[in-house]
Amino acid sequence: MDLSDGLGKDCSSLLSSKQIAIINSKRLPISRAAIKLSKSSGRTPIDHAMNDGEDYELLFAIAEPLTPAEFESDWSQRFDTPLTCIGQVAESEETDESIFLTDDSSKIDITGYAHFGNA
Repeated sequence: MDLSDGLGKDCSSLLSSKQIAIINSKRLPISRAAIKLSKSSGRTPIDHAMNDGEDYELLFAIAEPLTPAEFESDWSQRFDTPLTCIGQVAESEETDESIFLTDDSSKIDITGYAHFGNA
């Protein structure tokens, strides 16, 4: 899935009501632009990485029996673009929160990018 609406919004759309995404915030690819923008926006680089749509990335979710190592091996034989494992999907009781960040003490509201304003 492409992340043109932001990682938080697009990742949430992959989850069922009984699943959560546990994302390691230290593994998120954060662009220089997000870091620079955070200095004037009042938002953290992680907030920009989770909600902005200008950093083009792809999101993959794999299911057993395929392992992350097998997926990465197959990918690297076909493509030069590196992969970064940023987290996992876990089963959970229904919750208002579908995405949890590890290694980050700040609370981030998942808003995503709105292509057509507030329409």
